Amino acid sequence: MATSLEESRQQLLASAAEMVDRHEGGSAELLLTRYYRHMLTEDLLARRSEDLLGAVVSHRSLAHERPVGMPKVRVFTPSVEQEGWSTGNTVIEIVTDDMPFLVDSVSAELARQGRVLHLMVHPQMVVRRDAAGVLQEVLDRDVADAPEEFGITTESWMHLQIGRESDPAERERLAGSLLQILEDVRLSVEDWPRMAARASAVAEQLRDDPPVGIDAERVGQVRGLLEWMATDQFTFLGYRQYRLVEKDGRPAQIPISGTGLGLLRHDGPSETVDSIDRVSFLPPGPVADKAAEKRLEVITKANSRSTVHRSAYLDYVGIKTFDAAGEVTGEHRFLGLFTASAYTWSVKTVPYLSEKVASIIERSGFAPDSHLGKDLLGVLETYPRDELFQADVGVLTDTAVAVVHLREQRRTRLFLRQDEYNRFMSCLVYLPRDRYTTPVRLRMEALLKEAFNGANVEYTTRVSESSLARLHFVVRVEPGESLPAVDVEELQRRLIDTTRSWDEDLADSARGEYGEEQGSRLVSKYRHGFPEGYKADFTPRIAVADLRHLEELTEEGQFRLNLYQPTSAPQGSAGSSCTGAAGSP
Repeated sequence: MATSLEESRQQLLASAAEMVDRHEGGSAELLLTRYYRHMLTEDLLARRSEDLLGAVVSHRSLAHERPVGMPKVRVFTPSVEQEGWSTGNTVIEIVTDDMPFLVDSVSAELARQGRVLHLMVHPQMVVRRDAAGVLQEVLDRDVADAPEEFGITTESWMHLQIGRESDPAERERLAGSLLQILEDVRLSVEDWPRMAARASAVAEQLRDDPPVGIDAERVGQVRGLLEWMATDQFTFLGYRQYRLVEKDGRPAQIPISGTGLGLLRHDGPSETVDSIDRVSFLPPGPVADKAAEKRLEVITKANSRSTVHRSAYLDYVGIKTFDAAGEVTGEHRFLGLFTASAYTWSVKTVPYLSEKVASIIERSGFAPDSHLGKDLLGVLETYPRDELFQADVGVLTDTAVAVVHLREQRRTRLFLRQDEYNRFMSCLVYLPRDRYTTPVRLRMEALLKEAFNGANVEYTTRVSESSLARLHFVVRVEPGESLPAVDVEELQRRLIDTTRSWDEDLADSARGEYGEEQGSRLVSKYRHGFPEGYKADFTPRIAVADLRHLEELTEEGQFRLNLYQPTSAPQGSAGSSCTGAAGSP
């Protein structure tokens, strides 16, 4: 069967190659084979030979001339009448230098725009170009075998099919946004080694000339973090150095010319509210206060999502500079994303975090080898890694110790941490594992978004063999807005209500209506007698009246428990119809 499929594949490509005019050259079959070599045979055989050939010829036309380092993008909807081939979808063609993060970054941008990706063909082509960038030939070579010769390079040719877009202006806008994404990828990849080197250089400077007034232990922790980041544990996407100054009585930051790398390579205003020339004034409040604070490091999330690799909010690592008097003079700013492996290392082995964990265990008073000490370490190992980087030791200690005790109590608890710059609220919710469902998570998300006037909410969940499930919500407000004050206890009570079952609400309502003893007896006797259809139609408060009604009917011998039919017009106080004879199955 496999041989038959392979033969069909080769026959289809050969048939497509035969359709090429002789003036196209004798390499059509080679080009088709290289272009579709990673496409699943089943997908390939589902397409017409003329459509397969049309896509390749079109893509080769786009790739015909490309200046060094310049990507090319075309977005169009092919038709048989105009192009001689079709797909039924809008096609995106990309030709660019091969580099990391291309597929992830392009896919993320399409998802951000709400575009549905139907097909991706992504061959890496080894090509020969002349000095003007004109394509001479596609070589029958894999990337690993590409010769290091002048004019020979490896390129990514990406063919993507998305939902049909009939508006030419929208297609043009999409092409422009993808060109910007490709430029961001290029800047980040080209400057990555230099950004990692800057992190190492800042770490070395902290070792050789530690800032005045900063605890030596803290300096060592930050230095260790920078060295660890430089060993492929941080995807560096942007770097720039800033000077902190006062202009017209207002604190401001000035980017130091020539220091920008990656996404921050081009000198210009930073991500602050207003700027005059290249002076970026800091908005009054937390941003200005934190800039001048005599604290060595700032680790938080930036306001913007990454356009490179994955669509997550950028990690912001700022290392402040100080003068001889210990006053803040500026900042080394690193933007990027902690790598996937950085989230899987044990917290005891990650520099900066390992010292935090040691401090948390010491503050807790738990002996490291005790049962509680081991439970605490388990909580920290599974704690949201971003929170461990960003939160201070005091907040982490209070939360982690509370979670250790919470495991024994099987209760729902909410823990809040407000971003230092008042841009987002981190909400950790621990609840009994058997209470976690997707509807519960959605109700919690809606409640937290409403409580904090959120513009958007991100979440992660962790459900393991532990008795507790953990949900982490990050509620972000609109830029320029501030988080409102909330009653934490009331918010927690409302969250607990979202996890409660219909039966639990019935029990509470019954005890409130009939007293502890009578209410518990009625619920115990009849709680299995309410079908799911009844629960969907009636609230527990209405069902409380039915408990007494059921008791009366049972005593009269008129009640059959398992027959219930909701009616459009509720009967009696319960608003339901319970009929039959006692003793029936």
